[in-house]
Amino acid sequence: MDALIPEKHLTCHEQALLEGIKNDPTSLQDVILEHEHTGNIDKDHVDDIIGTVMISLVSKILIYLNEFRRGLDLYGLPALIQANSDLCKHLFVRGEGGKAPDANYLLSCLMPNYSEDGSSRRAVEEQMVDHFQDLLISLEDDEQVTGYTEALAWNAILDIANTEGNDKETGSYQSPDLTPAGVLGWLTGQKHVPINEDNLKIHVDFDHDCWLLEHVAEMLLCQLNT
Repeated sequence: MDALIPEKHLTCHEQALLEGIKNDPTSLQDVILEHEHTGNIDKDHVDDIIGTVMISLVSKILIYLNEFRRGLDLYGLPALIQANSDLCKHLFVRGEGGKAPDANYLLSCLMPNYSEDGSSRRAVEEQMVDHFQDLLISLEDDEQVTGYTEALAWNAILDIANTEGNDKETGSYQSPDLTPAGVLGWLTGQKHVPINEDNLKIHVDFDHDCWLLEHVAEMLLCQLNT
């Protein structure tokens, strides 16, 4: 339940329904009962009511998606989509005509929280952002950049579609997506322009007192002294 976020997992209509329940649950008693809430319906129990309704809404969505997946299975489309994800993505993701976000888009989303102008910390922070910009541009221009390879723990697509689970081991491996879109996915959880076309904002904080960096510096000094 804690993982369910209305703004992320529910439609605008469903969010409005939850807001109405929060403001006046008794006026939506019939709707609440339709979502199988069996407890008291009043403002003192509004959190329990909203939790039940959210679970009901998401459960129905999963049922619809599973039915949709079974329909696709009849034509072998899931395997086709999985094998050609880049070609098929624009059919399901809106924004930029299906084009993956580039380095310029990702940089435009950054909202650095800089230190005071003219301070030494500000100079370091601006230098870090410049280095990050250079990295993104190099990832965009150089297709030969690769990362480490690790075994897949589970098949995300099959796990979503098959509610019964799949315990069969596979020999699949994956490596990090070292592209601007992959970095965007690492930072935000999505590799595409927001579906609602909102301006994406990535707030950047700078930790000048990072314990890890100090620890690494101490280790380097010890090695140099020895």
